[in-house]
Amino acid sequence: ANASPVGIATTHTPEWSVIASYQHQFAPNFKGSIGGQYSSDYYATAIAGTAPLGSASTGIDSWAIEGVLVWNPVENLEVRGEVRYTDFQSSAAVGYPGGDSTTGLFRLQRNF
Repeated sequence: ANASPVGIATTHTPEWSVIASYQHQFAPNFKGSIGGQYSSDYYATAIAGTAPLGSASTGIDSWAIEGVLVWNPVENLEVRGEVRYTDFQSSAAVGYPGGDSTTGLFRLQRNF
């Protein structure tokens, strides 16, 4: 999922992005995945804004890496942990210094 640059309060959309991931089944009840994403040239205004997209370029790029572990100790119960690191970068001419963030998630899910 695309995120907004750190320090910018609204959600922005990149001009383009590419994502890849790999999932491995370690055991019948345990799997893990790792993925990465690169996003280029976030628009200065939200897509729903009034500025023409051609003039909305910011020069802000980002890359992210994410790891996920999923364990099913019993049927219909899932224990999930996720960690994601995102780094935003820009040229000095843009005036945005960049930044990074690390987020995590722990989830227990019971299916009926």
